[in-house]
Amino acid sequence: QTVSGDTCVTPAQTCSDGTAYNSCSTAKPKYCSNGTLINRASTCGCPTGQTVSGDTCVTPVQTCSDGTTYGSCSVSKPQYCNNGTLVSKASVCGCPSGQTVSGDTCVTPAQTCSDGTAYNSCSITKPQYCSNGTLVSRAATCGCPSGQTVSGDTCMIPSATDNTNPQIISFDVQPRQGSGPFTISWSVTDTGGSHLAQIEIWRAPDNNNTPGTWQNLTALAKNLSSLNTDTHSGSASDNPASGTWWYGFHVRDGAQNVTYEPNPPGPLKVIKAVVKTPNVTLKLSANKTTVKPGEEITYILSYANNGKATAKNIVLTTTVPSGTTYVTGSATNRNFSFSNNNLKWSVSSLAAGASGRVAYRVRVNAAACVDADGDGITARSCGGTDCDDNNNSIYPGATEICGNNIDENCDGRDTACSAQSGACANGPVTAKCLCGSRTVTSDYCCAGNWQSMACADTPCSDGLVTNAPCLCGNSAVYNNDGSYCCAGNWRSSACR
Repeated sequence: QTVSGDTCVTPAQTCSDGTAYNSCSTAKPKYCSNGTLINRASTCGCPTGQTVSGDTCVTPVQTCSDGTTYGSCSVSKPQYCNNGTLVSKASVCGCPSGQTVSGDTCVTPAQTCSDGTAYNSCSITKPQYCSNGTLVSRAATCGCPSGQTVSGDTCMIPSATDNTNPQIISFDVQPRQGSGPFTISWSVTDTGGSHLAQIEIWRAPDNNNTPGTWQNLTALAKNLSSLNTDTHSGSASDNPASGTWWYGFHVRDGAQNVTYEPNPPGPLKVIKAVVKTPNVTLKLSANKTTVKPGEEITYILSYANNGKATAKNIVLTTTVPSGTTYVTGSATNRNFSFSNNNLKWSVSSLAAGASGRVAYRVRVNAAACVDADGDGITARSCGGTDCDDNNNSIYPGATEICGNNIDENCDGRDTACSAQSGACANGPVTAKCLCGSRTVTSDYCCAGNWQSMACADTPCSDGLVTNAPCLCGNSAVYNNDGSYCCAGNWRSSACR
């Protein structure tokens, strides 16, 4: 105790921060437990901004509305969680696929043609138009350069100023016969002043050695209007269907003067031959579908060329089936090799329509057989004695049930029911029956009509043996002596 004036007092017991014993400190979640400061958030609470977790305090994870933690990028680019607010920050978080960073935002790049013109827009080089990535002439939409006029989708210099046709210096198609594709080449000039404007390639099917209906191959056309050139050479490739074809060539200038392919030679004829290719098919067959361990299977690999051309350098490959082993030396010896369980035959060539086959043998491994029903007996198909490997109640030595049409013990038959088996052919043994004049309980069946040879009495023809006394001559007799029946008119030989 300590002096307090003229009295003595017991000092209060406190922890190091002045908190009285068994009290909460002002510094939450501290608690003074008999002189020791401990965490006890469940009793003392937590400072502002923290939450109770058992007896400790934790600072909750702060997130934006989509669950992104403060100061982190959202999965939804370019969003960024800035102290609870989602803002666009592409420079930090990047952009979705197909977009690019522009400062802190994402933009979709403009799709353009080769000259930088945006899709579906007119080029600054009139009359070019960007049609989904391809520059095409569209004068009706985009207009023409100064000094030229619109003519459909092309531009032309008024014909009054140019009456001179362009010239075709050369025009050729190669090869003249082959499997394609064919290369069309040309060289043209213009001296009329309106400049070269359009190259056109035409194609027609053969019709009795003359061109049939002509078709303008617009995909191969060359628009030269924007080049303001008087000379041009170029080429294009075409791969038509098999048959005989004709190619023609037109060149136009800005004044719409047109010159056709020079004659001679005129349109050029080419022949595209039918491409003949081989088509090799394979078929694998076996000489049996059910085998036992140690037995062999003969496999035949048949091959045929159903194509139109000779197949060359053919390699036939097959794999030895799981659970079997290749029989050494059994394969057809025709450029044969065996490695890593793979069989290969080399066939140098196989004419169209030709066929052949190779063969080999494998032996079934003992490990390939398993006891499928788990009854401890291997199936007959694997050299065992189990007649039904899918039913674990059927195996040699199993209890045979008579009369159910099932061979439980695999002896090849269903045992017929008899007195010894404890059942009649058409029903259960009757527990108690009359055999003649005797009551019997064994070796006899009433319901199934089975009769033991041990019972020689003959039942009465009109029903059961009568139990009441009858007269046998002058004496009263009872049927329980085993030799008399009144109701059925049966008479014992001992009574006349």
